[in-house]
Amino acid sequence: MIVSMSVEQHMGSNNLIVCLGTQSKLKDKSEVVVFILDPKLEFEVLQSYKWIWPVPGEINESAQQITQVYYKGGCGLIICSFTGFIEIYDSINVNHSVWDNGKTKAKNGGGSISTVCYSEALDIIAYAGVSGLIHILD
Repeated sequence: MIVSMSVEQHMGSNNLIVCLGTQSKLKDKSEVVVFILDPKLEFEVLQSYKWIWPVPGEINESAQQITQVYYKGGCGLIICSFTGFIEIYDSINVNHSVWDNGKTKAKNGGGSISTVCYSEALDIIAYAGVSGLIHILD
């Protein structure tokens, strides 16, 4: 089941990038699916990536159901979960993780995360969840 989707121009190629966050039929597993499409070729799929998130064996693996995926060229692919886990993937190689807060979880009582966004002008990530608080990462 798709729970989140982001569509944007790919940072490196200017092709269309479609990122999907799903909740898998597998218990407590989510999947990330990324398609890179060529608008000049009637949106033909040029590349695709699919992986279980978070990667099996990582810390905080259980119950990490995705609540939002968000791609912006200036930042990359941001994935967050209901249990407070955030991971950022490279804007060019979208299946290469460049930062995660899995070991520390969201600080200041971040708790569950239901939404995330990125400001290119300010170069910050904002996220919020059930607590009603807004958190800023710079």
